[in-house]
Amino acid sequence: YSFCTLLGPQQASMDIIKTPLRLVTRNVQPDVAGGRKKEKCPSKEKPVREAWSASPTGDCGVSQGARESNHAKKLLLIIEQLDKHNRELESHYADHAKVPEWSKSHIDTLVDVYNEMIAVFNTSAYRTLYNSDPSDESLNLQPGKSVPAYFANVSGESIWRRKMLSLAGLRNLVVYGRQIYTEMRSKRFIGDPSAYSGDVGPNKMKTFTGNVVDLDTTVLRCSDRLTLNAINDWNKHHKQKTWGSTAEFGRSHQAQEIAATAAATLLERFNKDFKLSKSQMKERKTDLSDVKPGSIPLATHNTDRGKWPCWHYVNAGVDSFHANVPSIDDVNGALLRAPLHCVIGWLHAKKSNRLQEFFEDCVVDSCFNMKWKAIEEYNLKYEKEGSINQIIEQLQMDHQGVFNKIFDEDDDGGEKEAAAILKLLGSSTFGRDSTGSYRAITSSDVKKWVADPSVRI
Repeated sequence: YSFCTLLGPQQASMDIIKTPLRLVTRNVQPDVAGGRKKEKCPSKEKPVREAWSASPTGDCGVSQGARESNHAKKLLLIIEQLDKHNRELESHYADHAKVPEWSKSHIDTLVDVYNEMIAVFNTSAYRTLYNSDPSDESLNLQPGKSVPAYFANVSGESIWRRKMLSLAGLRNLVVYGRQIYTEMRSKRFIGDPSAYSGDVGPNKMKTFTGNVVDLDTTVLRCSDRLTLNAINDWNKHHKQKTWGSTAEFGRSHQAQEIAATAAATLLERFNKDFKLSKSQMKERKTDLSDVKPGSIPLATHNTDRGKWPCWHYVNAGVDSFHANVPSIDDVNGALLRAPLHCVIGWLHAKKSNRLQEFFEDCVVDSCFNMKWKAIEEYNLKYEKEGSINQIIEQLQMDHQGVFNKIFDEDDDGGEKEAAAILKLLGSSTFGRDSTGSYRAITSSDVKKWVADPSVRI
């Protein structure tokens, strides 16, 4: 992330709160449904204004100061330094490469940022917006201490509570994430809870984040209607049986064949990466010979995870097949990168004074795999905002009629497309390039983009 996207005038600021959070009692109405209505806050800016005025130091009047910019710059330098090692681990996850230690000063700095996030989210505006329940008043969340367990995306608890617990969990991953990762890796990331004795690996993660990261990979979601439609279209084209419901498809031999094929690819790669012998594959439950369409075991509870190379899970509206190996990018992201990149998202939100959007889109009620995905998407949106790439992409979306005609014509070299983009841009459209410079968009930029839309200009 370039400094230019994050540094600059601040709309508001507050001193970092360094004391543990003690949630105070407020008279709020219970959220009977355990969720919240998708409706606009009466005043979109109210949560932001009230959040900043909540600073116990009364320092909310500080703005546009060098202190805020220097603090953001310091954080970005720390994150880049720490995240460099995380990226290297993704390609060496099976080599038992040492997970680098983080200095106490870096940990303290990052924890302080989470204390700030939590203090802002613990204001009446956000409690009201996310339907905080009276039972939430008993929460006592402190850095490095246990976080109450919760199940994502279920009724019975307020959205405010689950987002607050998500923040507390991410804060604790700053402290414990590397230990948890190392402990899981020592067991070759097996998802079977019984493989871990004591408060280590997934058990430690559950204790200090309230949730866990998935150590298996979903290879087929039978309960997904779009999946069923795609399967039926293919079957119809090939004059094969179509399925009347997602449940019928989930019970079919075809579903088991698809799942077994997909799982075999993942299992084979995992075994190769870890250089597992036949006996080790049996022990780790990754032996391909045990994956047989028609006899894939059925799991009905979370504790059944990791007991077979491939299994079928059916419970509470979920119907899916799983391979007994994780997505390493997800594990690395959830445990090591998410707590860093959430801080980047917070800096984005503070810079643009869009805190409500941060708590809505960057801090999500989900498992930690999806928390990481949400953080990635949130930061990517900000990184692209105002960039030359984003401006050209938006221009094509706004003028689809113009470009659809060009795409229907013979324009293999892209000359007509480039000419149309330049005409619509005019001579004085500015954007941010990959170096952070804010400059006019040139014909060279447009030609590069037309040749390869994925290139960062």
